[in-house]
Amino acid sequence: MTTTKVPIELSSTPGIVDGSNATAITIDSSERVGINTSSPNAVLTTDPESGNFSSTYNNYDGVGLFLRGNGTSGNGNYGPALAFGSCDSDTANQDHKHASISIVQTDTDPNQTGLAFWTHPTATAADALAEKMRIDASGNLLVAKGSLDVATVGHELRASGYSASTRDGATVGSFTRLNSDGTILEFRKSSAAVGSIGTNSGYMYVGGTAGSDAFLSFGADGVRPATSAGDARDAAIDLGGSTNRFKDLYLSGGAFLGGTGSANKLDDYEEGTWTPEIYYQNSTDLGNATNVTQTGLYTKIGRVVTLNFRLIWNITGSPATDNIGVKNLPFTGTGDTFSSAGTAFPINNNTTINTLLLGKPPSGGSLTIFESGDMAGNLGSKFGSGNNKEIRGTLTYFTSQ
Repeated sequence: MTTTKVPIELSSTPGIVDGSNATAITIDSSERVGINTSSPNAVLTTDPESGNFSSTYNNYDGVGLFLRGNGTSGNGNYGPALAFGSCDSDTANQDHKHASISIVQTDTDPNQTGLAFWTHPTATAADALAEKMRIDASGNLLVAKGSLDVATVGHELRASGYSASTRDGATVGSFTRLNSDGTILEFRKSSAAVGSIGTNSGYMYVGGTAGSDAFLSFGADGVRPATSAGDARDAAIDLGGSTNRFKDLYLSGGAFLGGTGSANKLDDYEEGTWTPEIYYQNSTDLGNATNVTQTGLYTKIGRVVTLNFRLIWNITGSPATDNIGVKNLPFTGTGDTFSSAGTAFPINNNTTINTLLLGKPPSGGSLTIFESGDMAGNLGSKFGSGNNKEIRGTLTYFTSQ
């Protein structure tokens, strides 16, 4: 029969000796175990191999503890691990794993490995651990996910420098600067700052530093030009350029041009069509008139209206010597138009008048036709009766609309 002897050193500090009769494992009086050291300072203390840690696969310099694997390979399979019990001194809880760090294969080859970090997410001791963080074989740090996928909830800090955060149905991130105003996020190209997002007096500002500062400040129902510190910057920042223009600008209010006073406010620009109608002051004549062709265009800039029109009508009977005009203007006039508003000329009319003046529209939607030169009205009878009476004209006037 062969007897195996286990060398044990019997002393005040018992231990286990190696084949050379040197102490290899020491157990001190506090039941602390030291491997390759006679002075353990924790439950288990190891004295690593001499030298600094080496990344060479078969060089164990600096290694204090080596855990061998004994499972099967496969992408996503886990290998040897360090496991931890709970913080509770209760024996039952200490018998369960509550956190762990394990090796994990992160690709098809068993040599492509990383680290998986496990937690115990529930209050039920018998529940399984869950992997909450991973460093894969490529050096990517993954939180709450096991692979690179921006469509999966969690965080990715990739070895390439790219980062991605994904959350389902809620705010994805928050950046908080305490106490003072200033930059919250800074953006750089190489080593040079190119822009930032910050806060100033409760307002958020964002912009770029190329050339002179071009920042915008947001808050209090306004978007305002600002400096890189979020302060007001007046009359210094352009919107668009000669070769990089914006397309359309939609405003529900007005634009202040060349100044900030009410006289500088352009509150309306409009183009459209309107339907001119012949007007006879004499009600009988008005009833005998029929509009045939009614074409009108207008442009309104602020309170100034410019009209162009062509009007053809028929009239029966014998028109009275009374005023004739054009009604159904797109905007009513005001008393601010002091002279004749425009000119017109008649076609296919009995009158010998070559040029007509269009009188300013009163506080209404009609204008009166006058004879050029003496502003004489009452031209109904001069136009006479018949078919295809025609006036073409243009006029400009003020409106309060």
